[in-house]
Amino acid sequence: MSTFVSYAQNFEDVILRRVLADVHGGFYVDVGAQHPLRDSVTRAFYERGWRGINIEPVSEWHGLLQVDRPEDLNLKLAIGAAPGNMAFYEVRGTGLSTADADIAARHRMEGFEVTLNAVEVSTLDAVLEQHAKPQIHFLKIDVEGGELGVLRGLSLSRYRPWVIVVEATLPNSQENASAAWEPILLENGYKRVYNDGLNHFYLADEHSELAARFAYPPNFFDNFVRHADWERAEDARRLAEENERLLLHIDDVEERHRVAMERARASEEHLRGLEAHVRELEEIRRELEGNLGATRSEASTLAARCAQLERELAMVTQSRSWRITRPLRRVSEMVGAHRRFPSAAPGYQSAGEEIVLPPPVTQGVLLVPDEARLLELANSAAGEPLVARPQPMPIPRGRIEAILSELQALSHPPRTLPPKIDRLPGANVLRTPVLRFYERLFRKQSLINARMTEALRILLENQRDR
Repeated sequence: MSTFVSYAQNFEDVILRRVLADVHGGFYVDVGAQHPLRDSVTRAFYERGWRGINIEPVSEWHGLLQVDRPEDLNLKLAIGAAPGNMAFYEVRGTGLSTADADIAARHRMEGFEVTLNAVEVSTLDAVLEQHAKPQIHFLKIDVEGGELGVLRGLSLSRYRPWVIVVEATLPNSQENASAAWEPILLENGYKRVYNDGLNHFYLADEHSELAARFAYPPNFFDNFVRHADWERAEDARRLAEENERLLLHIDDVEERHRVAMERARASEEHLRGLEAHVRELEEIRRELEGNLGATRSEASTLAARCAQLERELAMVTQSRSWRITRPLRRVSEMVGAHRRFPSAAPGYQSAGEEIVLPPPVTQGVLLVPDEARLLELANSAAGEPLVARPQPMPIPRGRIEAILSELQALSHPPRTLPPKIDRLPGANVLRTPVLRFYERLFRKQSLINARMTEALRILLENQRDR
């Protein structure tokens, strides 16, 4: 059994629930219903599927009933002994409104705000005749001193509520006021079966079997809780749920914060890694700039060396051997004996960095003109007029031998770079192209020297023959 929530002022609904426990979907009539929730005898039954008639002359409470009890019949009336209109004293904001002028005056003296209004009056018989169901399970009357008029307008021989609950004390007191109206109930087949200190409960004789259920007041075994306590428990439950939700939210926020901190730390580590990478790149940049400077220096050195080689080449072309062989080169061009030699002329081999000269000229092969023609062409190349001379110009023998010795010393290219060049940065890069240059230069020079040597040997042999 679920816990029963009691809305009534003095647990009237707990007693009625116990007595009418066998009734489901019952019907009630509430005369002086007042607030639909606060101190309501019928609210708990409405929540359990009961329906009924709520009668309330105060506009404020009637409006709330219309909103809160849409499936009940809510009538804005006062109930009396006869239909019509009456003066009604509304005690604002309370359930003390009354048709009794003396009671209203006492409330005014106690400080309540009292307003006089005219309200429509009907009898309970008229209301029940028009709206009641055949079975009325309980009738509750709380009209602040007007109970006698309500009962006089009710035909108890015709309408037989199982239980009638009537407020039996004067308003806001424990003074019993039931003597004026209780005889009507007792004379019409009802017995008082319970007094809760505020209300008298009357049971119809035809339902006397229920009398035993009034034997004791509301207690632990009725399994109920006051609405105010239930509201506090609900508030506590809602607060607990909200607290749980907040705790979960806090856990979630803390987890997000933890994840955010881990990401921040990871980002910080990544940033440190990037900074280290930037520093590494900066070092590489500085190293490249240094290498670029060194390369530029080497390039400058190479340019200077090329200039030096050009100067040395110019010195070679201006050397004595070059000048001595100039007539021969001129003669070769004039007689068509000049040949262009490729980088690897036939009969020449490169052994490492050493040029191997060809063997001596084969006997019987004429490599140069005869002496007379040679001298004649040499004189012509020197710019002198061509004159036939029967005898060659005599050349000292010692001079020819000195020239031969000098030519032989110029026959082989150097095998290593000069020490000053070899110590320069990038000498390893320079070595091969420079030695190649020397090799080509000396190869051509060796060919020239070979021709010159042959010519000078012929001259020496001719001198010996004379």
